[in-house]
Amino acid sequence: MTAKEYLLGLTAIISGLAIADMVVSLHHLLMASRRVRWDWLALTAATYAFYVLVFSWWVGWRSFDDPDINNLTLGTFFLVLAQLVLMYLAARAALPDSVPDEGLDLKEHYARVSRYVWSAVSLLQGLVLSLSAFEAVIDGTPGLANFWPLLVSLALVLPLVIVRRRVLHMILVPLITVILIATTLNLPLTPA
Repeated sequence: MTAKEYLLGLTAIISGLAIADMVVSLHHLLMASRRVRWDWLALTAATYAFYVLVFSWWVGWRSFDDPDINNLTLGTFFLVLAQLVLMYLAARAALPDSVPDEGLDLKEHYARVSRYVWSAVSLLQGLVLSLSAFEAVIDGTPGLANFWPLLVSLALVLPLVIVRRRVLHMILVPLITVILIATTLNLPLTPA
């Protein structure tokens, strides 16, 4: 097995665990739907987390043909692993694990976990940005032009960590979700 296959396998395992957890949590919510007070904001944040998981695995698959992936340093590997762990944490918290007998309010759940979820996402984006910038310096192609999507995304996510006002979350969470999906959905599986 090559280093690429190990890395892709690890990505698939951690992403798969997070996706499975989200699917199980959604199943619990749907099975107890009469005891659930639904909230579109919580579901949008969960959609964002789910999409980031799938997209990150896709990026791993897409980079499968990159010859440099076989030359990863242990430090770079730990950065990739840290990104996976942060994605898992965000996804794991986005939806509740169960619905108590007395019921569940997803609006309250979101209020309780939003800082945790968006902190994990912002740390993830910071790591991706740092790793990308480091690779650009090593390759001799530094410049902010390639990083503007990450910089914009991080600038929109950080207020979600700092400000707890729901009205801000009602604006930014759908915005970052739409931006993420709109800028990535039509990317080809293999690089051009």
